[in-house]
Amino acid sequence: MKQSTLRLGTVTMSHEPDTKRLVAAFFAGDDIGAVIRCHVEVERAAVHALDALTGNRWRRPKGRYQYLSDKLNLLYVLGVEDRIIEAGKKLNEHRKNLAHGDQDEIQEQQMLDLLHTVRRFEPRLKDSFVVRFLGEKTFDGTFNECTTRQKYVVCCGALMMRLGAIPAMIRLAVVDSHRAGVGGGASEGVPHVQP
Repeated sequence: MKQSTLRLGTVTMSHEPDTKRLVAAFFAGDDIGAVIRCHVEVERAAVHALDALTGNRWRRPKGRYQYLSDKLNLLYVLGVEDRIIEAGKKLNEHRKNLAHGDQDEIQEQQMLDLLHTVRRFEPRLKDSFVVRFLGEKTFDGTFNECTTRQKYVVCCGALMMRLGAIPAMIRLAVVDSHRAGVGGGASEGVPHVQP
């Protein structure tokens, strides 16, 4: 049995990430493949969040929100914080540079830019952060020991987890507001998501 560990504390997600795709990105032989795999998983998490927040209504009219940037903008309108949206936009920008430009490797500065935005909502992602993949291919070390590509994938994994947790975070915010006697919860709109 393969085991992948990314310890970010307790993260409740109803989203089912494709861990095989993330592991493949981490061990990819090329940066373009790694970034595309990460992009797909982050977009899947964004779709999950939008489905949960809107009861799938965001999908109409068909094709209106087909790009990750569109989905991130819609999540922002629905109350997801800038710090999460900004990380998704960085990933999307980097994917565009790799797919449509003359770049074929993740630059150190791109990884640092993404890391900076991810640390705004996941401050535990430090150089000493433990990254562990056990299976056909293994890695057991710290974030600092990862290659630039691997650091990039770990950052994308943290972003994917945060996007995938948005529905659960909103449910908690609504329950907490009811307990505190604040507002009417979901009937008055989506609470601002502050992880």
